[in-house]
Amino acid sequence: MSELLSLLRQGGAVAWCVVGALLVLSVLSWAVMGLKWFQMRAVRRSDANYLEAFRRSRNLKEAQHVAGNYPQGTLSALFREGYGELSKQSSQPQQPDASGRTDAPPAAYVNVAGLERALRRARQVEAGRLRKNLAVLATTASVSPFIGLFGTVWGIMNAFRQIGMQASASLAVVAPGIAEALVATAAGLAAAIPAVLGYNYFNARARETSSEMDNFALEFVNLVENIALRDGTLVK
Repeated sequence: MSELLSLLRQGGAVAWCVVGALLVLSVLSWAVMGLKWFQMRAVRRSDANYLEAFRRSRNLKEAQHVAGNYPQGTLSALFREGYGELSKQSSQPQQPDASGRTDAPPAAYVNVAGLERALRRARQVEAGRLRKNLAVLATTASVSPFIGLFGTVWGIMNAFRQIGMQASASLAVVAPGIAEALVATAAGLAAAIPAVLGYNYFNARARETSSEMDNFALEFVNLVENIALRDGTLVK
């Protein structure tokens, strides 16, 4: 570390700006990776627990009550949105039955297409929450090597300028500029590589969770259709 600081002290303002920018990007990316790790772990744990509770529930109302215990999960969020859509449908004015009688209790309607749209909206919201701030990692991974390359080019330019000014290509003349260039290269790679790994990892976890949400949505719609058919309600 002391040797690195010594090399930076020998460099100019451009070298300091390059390393400073890369340091800021690196700190931001590590902060995002830390937050996403805790978030993904909480989501995965909540989803696993809620899915088990959902399948044990005796009815939708019980599953809705249990969903409140898992506010960080994606599956519980999908269920709450779907249950809310079913509640809206059940609160709509009822229609007369097929015989045209209005004094008989009409059949309840379940608009499956509307339920699927509500679940799709909720899935998109949750997928966006999972991918939130991943752009910081993508930006760091793509920009850092170029910032480091800029510092590298600048350091080599300084080395050639020193050669021209002192009319000598000795190691003592070119070493500071080359060292400055190598520090910039190393800093760019040090910022970019963890960001690439973090982005790929968390993006893969987000895709896995999105797939689990798709499966849960299908299971939920299936359950609603089965309940509707069993209770004699009309499924649209």
